[in-house]
Amino acid sequence: MSDDFDDDEPEGEPCPFCAEPNHVPSDTRCIHNVAWTWDGQIEALGSATQLAEAWAALCNRVYEVEADSPEDAQLHARALTVPLGARLVQLAREYAGLDEVLQQLAGATASGGWSTNGMLGGSGNCWYVRDATQVAGLASWKRHEFMPPIRAGRREGH
Repeated sequence: MSDDFDDDEPEGEPCPFCAEPNHVPSDTRCIHNVAWTWDGQIEALGSATQLAEAWAALCNRVYEVEADSPEDAQLHARALTVPLGARLVQLAREYAGLDEVLQQLAGATASGGWSTNGMLGGSGNCWYVRDATQVAGLASWKRHEFMPPIRAGRREGH
């Protein structure tokens, strides 16, 4: 009689906050596991997916605005009306990745990581936060209020 499971399958990476095993990229993970990185590419999970979308939209807006222009001044003025807005714009200007946003604004910690060998081998790690609601809160700033279309001032003769 044979078993239908593999005894060599890893038990998963334990969460530093609740010790639950996390099997990424599968859905078997705890609430503290908000992202994972594989060969330098970060993938948001759970509460961080909305943050990843909002972060990408903010970065696109910041990159399309010329530094020290009237539009840049408007963007910074609007950023000051949102909690952490100025810091978010600064991180976008520094070309920060989602991992840096998670670290600096949500206190995320990276796991020790793992690696695999062979043709499809690589290395990765998980990102954990003590309070996943904090990550959701970072994404809650309303993009449509924080980043409405920025219009240049009217030019003379137009």
